[in-house]
Amino acid sequence: MLRSQQSYLMRIFLVIIIAFLFVLNTTAQTTLEGVDKKITKINALYPSFEQETRISPVTTWGYRAGFNIFLEYGSSYSFYDSFYRSSPTQTKYFELIPTVEVYYRWYYRLLKRQDKGKKTINNSSGYFFTGAEIMTPGIKIQHINNSGLNDIISGIYAGWGFRRTIGKKITLDLNLRYAILMGNVEEVDFTNIIPGFKIGYRIK
Repeated sequence: MLRSQQSYLMRIFLVIIIAFLFVLNTTAQTTLEGVDKKITKINALYPSFEQETRISPVTTWGYRAGFNIFLEYGSSYSFYDSFYRSSPTQTKYFELIPTVEVYYRWYYRLLKRQDKGKKTINNSSGYFFTGAEIMTPGIKIQHINNSGLNDIISGIYAGWGFRRTIGKKITLDLNLRYAILMGNVEEVDFTNIIPGFKIGYRIK
């Protein structure tokens, strides 16, 4: 009887030890592997402040506040231009649009890259993402055919991208997103596939 109780207690003890080691191993892996806990950076091509925070070893959420930049240069030739034999309308402007966005990312290849010993600093990996943004009326510097500022535009998007790091601080993001934009937060303005390229500098 005593031997039976000792055997039972030994099994319980072994189960507790195995469970403790499993939890310890899982915690160690979560601490040592996966995405960075927090990345704070400033971006150059889209002048903005951005912060990205860890949710799990392979997922993050983040926000960006700053400006989107639009450049346009071209000419349009309407029916009235041809009828009155006038010159086509020339358009040339540079526009800064104040923008705020929030996003969620899944770095689907990051742990595999770490297993292979590849560089994953600053979450350098391929990722899928989704998010939302609001763009307010912009600051337009236009030389010809000034038609005023844009309306408030909100949008939701999803896509794929990847990030690489130069040194320890400079990040390069290339992505492709499908976006739905709504003018004045009331009606769908247009949908489009939009490429994006962003250069950032990590400050924390």
